[in-house]
Amino acid sequence: MAHSARVLVANGNLQTLNRVSDSMRRLGFVNLLETDAAKAVGRAQAERPEVILVGLEFSGRNSASIISDLKTEVATRDIPIFLICGENESPPWSESWVTRFDGVIHWPFGDEQIQALMRAGLRLGTMRAELNRRSETLRRFGQESGEKWRAETAEGHPRILLARGENGCGDATEEALKGFALLETESLGSNILDSLNDSDSELVVIAANGDLAAALDVCDDIRRNPALFHMPILVICNVNPDHIVEAYRHGATAAYSIPFDGDEIRARVTMGVKSHRLHGYMLNAYRISGHQAVSDSATGLYSTEFFRQHLQTLVDDAFRWDKNLSLNAVSVPEIDQIRNEFGDTAANHLAKQLSGMISRLVRGEDLCSRLDDTTFCIALPESLLEATSPTMQRMTGVLRFTEFSLLEVAKPLIVHPRIGSVEFKPGDTVDDLIDRATSAALARNAA
Repeated sequence: MAHSARVLVANGNLQTLNRVSDSMRRLGFVNLLETDAAKAVGRAQAERPEVILVGLEFSGRNSASIISDLKTEVATRDIPIFLICGENESPPWSESWVTRFDGVIHWPFGDEQIQALMRAGLRLGTMRAELNRRSETLRRFGQESGEKWRAETAEGHPRILLARGENGCGDATEEALKGFALLETESLGSNILDSLNDSDSELVVIAANGDLAAALDVCDDIRRNPALFHMPILVICNVNPDHIVEAYRHGATAAYSIPFDGDEIRARVTMGVKSHRLHGYMLNAYRISGHQAVSDSATGLYSTEFFRQHLQTLVDDAFRWDKNLSLNAVSVPEIDQIRNEFGDTAANHLAKQLSGMISRLVRGEDLCSRLDDTTFCIALPESLLEATSPTMQRMTGVLRFTEFSLLEVAKPLIVHPRIGSVEFKPGDTVDDLIDRATSAALARNAA
C-alpha cells in the first residue's frame, strides 16, 4: 500500500497559501487547504492529517490561539505542526507559543526546505503515534504507563555542539546560546565526529562563516555515521539562497541565513531539541522492564509475544487509518554454524552482540524482536520500504563490516545477514507479514 501523506495547509494570506501548496503538490503530498482558522482547526480534528502547516495571518485570530487549540485537543495534539512565515513575515521569536510549533517554514519556499521539514515532520508524527501505541501494549502486559514519556518538554538546558568557521556569525551564535544552552564549541575542520561520540549533545549548530564546503562536509559525516544519523543539525549560512538549498541537500534539519537575532536561534534550538528528546524517550521504552513477557532476557530485545501483539496493533492501525507499515526479517545463519561448532554459549553470545547492534542501528520508533535462533524481525510503523531503505542498508553494511568476538574463539567472526522486506497490504494478518518477510530472507540465504 502506497499512501501519500496528507498535509493541511492553513493560511489567511492567499498568496502564501498558494506558494506553499504548489511546492507541496510538486513533492507529491496531498494538500488540504484552508484560509479560515476555525475551519482549519475543525478539519484537522476530523481528518487527522499527517502534518499541519499554519500561517501567521488569519482574520480575527492569531497563530498563538490556533496552536493552543491544536495542542490541547486529543485528536490533534500529536500531529506535527509547522509555522509558515511568508515574504516579509517573521514570528515574535521571544514568545513562548512559537516553540510549541515543531519547526518553521520560511520564505522563500524552496522544495528542498519543504521536503526536508516534511520528512522530519512525518517521522516526528510516527514517533509520537508509536509511543502511544507502545504505551498501550505495555499496559496490556501489566507494565506501567509510558505516559510520562509523552510530554516533549525542554527540561534542563539544551546540550549543543557549536561547529564554527573562522570569524563571522560564529561569535554571534555563541553569544546567543551562552546561558541558554550547555555549549561545547569546535572549529570546522576539526574532528567533530569524535567530539559528538564522546559527548551527550542533543543538537549540532553549524555556523558556516563563509566556509560552506566545510559545513556541508560536517553534515555529510554526521548523516553517514550510524550512531549519529538522527542528530538534529541547524546550519547558519551567509545570505545566499543557494547555500540554504545545499545545506538541506546535505542533511540539515533546518537552515537559514544571517543576520539573525538571539531569540530566533534559541527558539529554533528548542524545537530541534524536542524531537531529539522524543527519540530518547522511544529508546527508553526498551529499558522499562525486565519482565519476561515484555523483554527477551537472552537478547535484551522485546519478547516474541510482545512483538506479535504490538504488530497486531500496527496492522489494525494501518488498515483503519490507511497507514503504511513495513516489516524486515534479518536472517543470520552464522549463529547456527557457531552453535554446531562451538556450542550454545558461543552462539548465544553472538546473538546478544547482534541484538545490541541491531537495536542501536534502527530508528527509535522501530520495534525489534528475535523470532527464532537465527532470525530477527523489525517492524517499521507508518513507513514505506522506500523511506526506510537507508536505515536497513546502513544496518546491513555495519553488520557485515563488524568483526564479532566469540567466547573461547580467538578468530573474530564476520556475518552475512540476509534481509527480507515486505509492506503491509489490506487483508494481511500478522502471520502473513512475518511469513512473507522470513521467506524473502530465507530465499536470499538459498541464493
